[in-house]
Amino acid sequence: MKRVEYISFDIFDTLLFRMARAPYQIFDKTYEEAPALFPDYISACEWREIRAYAEKYAREKKGEREITLEDIYRELPDIIQNQKEILELEIATERKNGYLNPQIVDLLYELKRVYRKKILLISDMYLSEEAIRGILEAARLALTEIDHIYISSEYGNKKSDGTLYEFVCKDLQCEPGKILHIGDNWTADYLNAKKMGLQAVYYPVISEGRYRYPYLEYEQEYYGDVSREIHAIRLLAAESCLKGEEREWFEIGAIVLGPLLTYAAEWVLDLAEQNHISRIHPMMREGYFLARLLEGAAKRRGWKGAVVPMYLSRRALYPALLSVAKKKDMDYLLSTRKMTVGTVLRMFEAEKLRLKLQEYEEETLLAAREIWIGEKNVYQILEESFSKPEVIENIRKSHEHADRQPYHDSYF
Repeated sequence: MKRVEYISFDIFDTLLFRMARAPYQIFDKTYEEAPALFPDYISACEWREIRAYAEKYAREKKGEREITLEDIYRELPDIIQNQKEILELEIATERKNGYLNPQIVDLLYELKRVYRKKILLISDMYLSEEAIRGILEAARLALTEIDHIYISSEYGNKKSDGTLYEFVCKDLQCEPGKILHIGDNWTADYLNAKKMGLQAVYYPVISEGRYRYPYLEYEQEYYGDVSREIHAIRLLAAESCLKGEEREWFEIGAIVLGPLLTYAAEWVLDLAEQNHISRIHPMMREGYFLARLLEGAAKRRGWKGAVVPMYLSRRALYPALLSVAKKKDMDYLLSTRKMTVGTVLRMFEAEKLRLKLQEYEEETLLAAREIWIGEKNVYQILEESFSKPEVIENIRKSHEHADRQPYHDSYF
């Protein structure tokens, strides 16, 4: 690191994330911003295809030289009449949908401010440097920390064939080995950088995400593009040094449960605003955790209501549960390990069985597994007694009006 003078970062999918699962979705979003700019008979999907083919034709014409966004738009068919306005809208859409990768931007600032390294941005991109600067400024990158920006469209040279690295070294008048480049493309950012003599680090968070987490592809197939705006940050959140089962659970939390609960909090606040609700009371033990999510979401959107968690003992709900009890409910109640044998017997009004097990009433259901009466332990006796259909039916009948009766904690 001491020998390195310059730290270079790729821009898209390294320093900058998009609120999209794939780059082409920016074309969809461009259409969605102003459908009136397009012919009535062209859909967002058709515009995406037209835009992609225009880029393909532009690259074929330019050969090895890099193209610009203007080159692409010159290849659009005549049916697209508002080309200048759509071009500007595409750049504006890039600005609106870009956000900084917190992991990389923190590294960039540390390298600049603590280690005093010079910072470069090197990108293969058809957008101009002016457009790129606008996108980075909109994402709130401190451009004063950047020493040079090299965009392939400005110079005609590309990382994908190594010529842009050669140009950068000549422009800076420095040896290639004094530059460390970090990027997400294995060929352009790593192999070609190494080939040209630069030091290089491969950053595969986005580029290998589909291989590391294939269930995201299944999610898209079954539920559609439900989370394209947070796709990149989900992949980043799942990064960890954990191994084995710990890593698996961490990934589920980061990629699945985290986004699900975040969306749930936003949905609750949407409902609160729509219905002029000013107080939200998350309930049960999980309520404290949900309250924190809701408070964070409320602060971000400026919601002025109150979020106050409310604890309600499960015991208060048991009588109502028994009025519709099924075998799975009985199994659930018997799995409450800290509940005592006596609590179960009184709740189910099992007087005959209570007489048989009265000396064990103070024992927990967990302890009951270790207390044997003949060939069966106390827990097995309870389980067998309350799994019979006729017993469950009697329990339902005896509790069918439980929702109308006052709750007494002494019942338990």
